[in-house]
Amino acid sequence: MLTRLKTLVIGAALLAAGSAWAEAPIIFCTNFSDQFVPEGQAEEFTGTQVSWMTILDGPIGENAMIVSLYQNDASNSQTLLGRIKVDVNPKWTAYGVRNAVFPAVGNYEIAFALEDGTTIASGRVNLLEETPQEEIKPEEKYGTTLEELFNKYAPK
Repeated sequence: MLTRLKTLVIGAALLAAGSAWAEAPIIFCTNFSDQFVPEGQAEEFTGTQVSWMTILDGPIGENAMIVSLYQNDASNSQTLLGRIKVDVNPKWTAYGVRNAVFPAVGNYEIAFALEDGTTIASGRVNLLEETPQEEIKPEEKYGTTLEELFNKYAPK
């Protein structure tokens, strides 16, 4: 029995050690710069439109990732609103969407995962009241590598 328990503990430790990803936070903000510096970072916003971004420890090395959107209710249970496979550049380390529009006011969670199910980034935001339709801005998607950012802004 003790041998079996040791085997289970060692197996669990190896699985945990085999995960190369430390889950990164998804940052919600009013906007972010082209260098992925957030502006107006917060956990609560007025309206249903907000920008979000994340910077990973390194490139994911894959051509796609899974993006999931959940809505959380008052008891903190989640409802999956959507899950899509998104094509990405395997060298990118930063991802973001400016002016993303959520379905309604409420509490949401976004999660990025590799195709094997490993979560690489997640974050929660609370949207307090709706924005009038005429103020909705077009959504913009971005991605880059740390090398491109460094070379673009490195002293010459």
